[in-house]
Amino acid sequence: MRALEKGYGRKPALIGSGASIGFVKPFADAMGVPCLLTGVEDPGCAAHSADESLHLGDWRKSMRSAVHLYDELARLGRAGLRG
Repeated sequence: MRALEKGYGRKPALIGSGASIGFVKPFADAMGVPCLLTGVEDPGCAAHSADESLHLGDWRKSMRSAVHLYDELARLGRAGLRG
């Protein structure tokens, strides 16, 4: 949540949409850490349609968020991820 807020400059909206991705749980189990999936889209992007698009500004904000997230995770270390 902190990383998304830093990247986008506002609090993230948790809307709980999406479908299941079959490999996520087995991957998380194999790695021994939880998986986090975030979506970079808005209703106008037409996700998974023939004319899908992504606003370049949103993509840049998502990359900034990822950098902040990786920084926070690195500071926790592997033991911190499990606790």
